[in-house]
Amino acid sequence: RVDQSGRIVGRVQVRRGTFLSALNYSLPLRDVSVFLGGRGLVTLYTGGGAEYDNREGKLRSAISSAQRWRRGMWTEGKNTRIMTPAEYKRKHKK
Repeated sequence: RVDQSGRIVGRVQVRRGTFLSALNYSLPLRDVSVFLGGRGLVTLYTGGGAEYDNREGKLRSAISSAQRWRRGMWTEGKNTRIMTPAEYKRKHKK
């Protein structure tokens, strides 16, 4: 699929487990975005045109859990001030 800016948008899923278990098609798929959110490694884009493929609740829940358990970028707690990608782009706009 292509978004409003002409970029290709997709959803990435992997099989749970090790590399070799990826060949075992009976294992459930894991959504990479939700996985990374739960590890405190992503922020949620909420700007214009944001699409979540009916997963916004799961994404928000995963990020909230990372904040609560101080994972990844949230090691200092939920009120940690981080610079979102949108803020970074505005600050460093040429």
